[in-house]
Amino acid sequence: MVAVKSGLGYVLWDAYYVGRMDIVLADVGLPGKSGYDVARYVKHHPRLSHVPVLLMTGAFEPVDTGRAEASGYDGVLTKPLDPKGLVRRV
Repeated sequence: MVAVKSGLGYVLWDAYYVGRMDIVLADVGLPGKSGYDVARYVKHHPRLSHVPVLLMTGAFEPVDTGRAEASGYDGVLTKPLDPKGLVRRV
């Protein structure tokens, strides 16, 4: 697991190049680059676009449908995350 607290950084590149990027969970409320930005970057990158991206949002935090669709995301998870639900989703 690779965790990014703020923005893209080089973590996505590092995870990709060591062959360990199976999925991206991106919080829509990240400071700096949002989960929408992360999703857009991954889904529009020719070498990463196959990686599923799930946006994470709080129970009372609405998803910006327009930004989500423009990002190319694969789905939404609501926090707090249910581990069984996460496994089913993945």
